[in-house]
Amino acid sequence: MEQNSPANLETTSPVTRWDDIDAAKDASHPRSHEAMAALILRYEPVLRMFFRSVFPRLRGQDEDDVVQGFLTDYFVAQKLLSAADPARGRFRSLLFTAFRNHVLMQVRRDRRVPPVVETCDVGAATVMSASDTPSGPVTHEEVVWAKYVLTETLRRAEWDLRARGHVRMWEILRRRMIAPMLEGATVPSHASLAEIIGLDDAQQSENLLKSAKRRFRQVLLEVLTELGTRADELEEDVAELLKIHEAARTLLAEDE
Repeated sequence: MEQNSPANLETTSPVTRWDDIDAAKDASHPRSHEAMAALILRYEPVLRMFFRSVFPRLRGQDEDDVVQGFLTDYFVAQKLLSAADPARGRFRSLLFTAFRNHVLMQVRRDRRVPPVVETCDVGAATVMSASDTPSGPVTHEEVVWAKYVLTETLRRAEWDLRARGHVRMWEILRRRMIAPMLEGATVPSHASLAEIIGLDDAQQSENLLKSAKRRFRQVLLEVLTELGTRADELEEDVAELLKIHEAARTLLAEDE
């Protein structure tokens, strides 16, 4: 039986990913190998998404070679991790800068045609049009980061709500907010959702949506923490995500 009360959506505190970075840097640490494997598993999909977005002319085998080479040189061989320090800034900034330079060096080494991102110079900071966000221009790095964070949060939120038995809660979130934002579907009324999903009335649908959005935010904070955001940076990162991605603004809004 589905539990509808928000009180049933308790959370667990995610492990701070800087702990993994520190452990992976220290070969004598008892969790060194485990932490290194966790970091590679966590950041490989981010790097692949960044590669496809920023270097669209390099495809297929190039992606595997570039990403695996970077992970070997900069993670396993410690080139990147040895320079990582929370006092010096966000890990993702260091990651994207190092990865971009790695790709460009490999391209030049192999004497290939330099990859380009639309009309931008990949040797400089790649910036999208200022019209892309209400707050001004954003870099490709920020866009890729926001896309990955939102995609991963939606994936985990669905799994989490279904695993906890909150299938109707997920369906309301998906039908009322996610499908309209990401697929262009028509926004259904709470009355129609109540009838489709089998709820007592529209008010119950509204209450379940509020609970689902609260859980979505909790999962988002967990994802950000796992990607290296410190506790004192979480709200700032959420604000950046809201600036970049309209879907995130809708899902995290206090009211619909």
